[in-house]
Amino acid sequence: MSDQEIMERFRVIGEDGSWLTVFDLRHHGEVETARGARRLIGSRRLELSTGEAVRSLGQDLFEVVATGELLHRV
Repeated sequence: MSDQEIMERFRVIGEDGSWLTVFDLRHHGEVETARGARRLIGSRRLELSTGEAVRSLGQDLFEVVATGELLHRV
């Protein structure tokens, strides 16, 4: 079973001055083996609190994938 956890959340400001929240999410799962339960660590991704995908363009610069809007971390 795959699940995800919030690794970090932070505020950004959009091109129009609106404040948004970005979540840094990591997928993980658990499997039962002969030697006991094991946690499998998966990929990480960024998304807005609205669920829209975000990509990192630099240390404090991000882009909404669907619209190309630039977001600046504050």
